[in-house]
Amino acid sequence: MRAVVVITAADAQSSFSGPVVGPPLPKSGTTAYQRIWKLRNRERYLAHKRDHNARRRARLEADPGYQEKKRLRAERIEAKRRRANRRTSAGTARRDLSLALRTPKWVDCEAILDVYRKARAMRKAGHDVQVDHIVPLNGKTVSGLHVPWNLQILSADENLAKRNSFDQKA
Repeated sequence: MRAVVVITAADAQSSFSGPVVGPPLPKSGTTAYQRIWKLRNRERYLAHKRDHNARRRARLEADPGYQEKKRLRAERIEAKRRRANRRTSAGTARRDLSLALRTPKWVDCEAILDVYRKARAMRKAGHDVQVDHIVPLNGKTVSGLHVPWNLQILSADENLAKRNSFDQKA
């Protein structure tokens, strides 16, 4: 539990008559310093904030695709962060190897990514779905390829019930 920081009017050198009580602060002193600076330089801070918001609004009006570019950049950064922080457990390494060995060089990787993007969009819309290989990559009787026509989007319950099986009748 963090303590509430109380900045007195004397500390902030402002015209406030009593203490300024704010939300709990993180452990670093940077945030407390910033709060004191904002109190001491209130007009300058508000003017900067107004200018920043005006520049941002102008940029949004000038470039209609700005939000989309910003979203795509955020996705790239998030994907890079995920790759960098990926667990290196034996199971993850085994799955990566399995995908690499079962992805032909001639396959259209964009088509595979489209299936995963569609599943991600469905998850964002509130559906509990997963991407499943129709013919499992490591089946007991048969092993499939990591290609777009071997992928399907299933509910999480259906996918967990299916496990690593392949129904040849379907």
